[in-house]
Amino acid sequence: MRELEEYIDIKGINHFAKWFNQLNGPAAAKITVYIARVQQGNFSRVESVGQGG
Repeated sequence: MRELEEYIDIKGINHFAKWFNQLNGPAAAKITVYIARVQQGNFSRVESVGQGG
């Protein structure tokens, strides 16, 4: 299982949490499921950006 970490900026702000806490229930549920899938290694719809491969 992959470990995901939330970024907290130099001012101590967690922008992901700030954004996530403003989502409605169905949207938050979809994001939660997606994060769980990524942690398990399922990057189903992720594509490379730039020359990364």
